[in-house]
Amino acid sequence: MMKKQKVNFPKMDDITVENYVEYLPTFYRAIGWDGQCDLNPKRISINRDRWIEICGAFNSTEESGAGFAWMNWGPTADEDTPYDKVIIHKEAFTQPQNI
Repeated sequence: MMKKQKVNFPKMDDITVENYVEYLPTFYRAIGWDGQCDLNPKRISINRDRWIEICGAFNSTEESGAGFAWMNWGPTADEDTPYDKVIIHKEAFTQPQNI
């Protein structure tokens, strides 16, 4: 598995009341998540200013909890990550463990 990969921030639709529920899965799929493996959003980072902008867009939908979804399941904010990039750290996507 890679240690760290830098990819372009994907082209995303504006967040609206109609699409805010699908924004996070769409974002993660756009950067390489297959929807099957485990996802650790804390191992994915985006630019801090972009993170704040996206959180504000979730809150502007006025849907209860929309901003909290971004804060809890969105990527990590990092001021060292370029605005137009996403950093995917080791173990961002891992195979599920059998229990």
